[in-house]
Order: sequence, then C-alpha cells, then structure tokens
Amino acid sequence: EIQASCTDVCESCEKKVYPLEKVETNNKIFHKQCFRCLQCNCVLRMDTFTLNNGKLYCIPHFKQLFITRGNYDEGFGVDPHKNKWTTSSSNPTSPSPIIAVSNGDL
Repeated sequence: EIQASCTDVCESCEKKVYPLEKVETNNKIFHKQCFRCLQCNCVLRMDTFTLNNGKLYCIPHFKQLFITRGNYDEGFGVDPHKNKWTTSSSNPTSPSPIIAVSNGDL
C-alpha cells in the first residue's frame, strides 16, 4: 500500500493540496480552483495574475484598482505610506531652539 504524503496547505481554503492540483507562487501554495482574483473571483493562471500585499488579482482588476488611486496602497485598501510618516500627536513636543544674542562685548 502506497500512501502519498501531503503536507502542503492551500493559502485560501487551508485544506491539503495534492501535487496535481497545486499552484505555487511567492512561496504560497493554492489549489488550482482557489487561485482566484480577490476582486472578481475568476480563476487565475500563472500568466494572468499579479500579487500585491500578498493578495491575488487578475491583471484587469489590478490595473483598475491602481488607476483608481494612482498608487499601490490606497487603491488596494491599504493605509498610505504617508500616514506612517505623520506624527500621532497634533502638537509634537520638541525643544525650542536656544538663540544666543550678543551685543559685541566679550
């Protein structure tokens, strides 16, 4: 009796993936039927998908979402990087500069 060992788990459905139904990209494993666009749910092929922030998109929806906002963050529902650069406080506390005034006498 030969038993195939299968330790691969689908990123999407979290069930076992056997070699004949396996799609692997960026160290992520999917069933062929689970390899789908997040936006329209169409089954993807290796030549018709893109991966952004770990999420799968078909090329048309990737382009549509990118064009919507013009960047890779806001169009895909991710907080813009500029929010990470702003301070959390509206009144940042920083030391006032010390200004030395001289009348010319030393």
